[in-house]
Amino acid sequence: MPLSSSSKPIVLEQHQNIAVEPETQNNTVQLLKYPQHCSVKFTGYFNNFEVTEYWILEQGQLSRAFTQNSLDQTQHNFDIKDPMQQNNFNHLLKNFSAKHLQQCLDLK
Repeated sequence: MPLSSSSKPIVLEQHQNIAVEPETQNNTVQLLKYPQHCSVKFTGYFNNFEVTEYWILEQGQLSRAFTQNSLDQTQHNFDIKDPMQQNNFNHLLKNFSAKHLQQCLDLK
């Protein structure tokens, strides 16, 4: 688990096989609520490996983001100020309802 938390997250919303680049064989995106923050978890499945992205919202703001690759067991931190990364994050957010997103933005 990428984040330490004594409690399991609540899955506010989950979708499968959303349109993404690069194209995946299948994928899952979840909006997860923890007691002190929320996380958008995106997992893309390729031929022989998977890549999982974690986008962490703390105090209503994107605070950090990173990806984990199962093929070579690496982790890469995203530059959340990079316009391309912000665009990717906003693309993921469009999959969730305003009601569920507001629950994350209200966490202080």
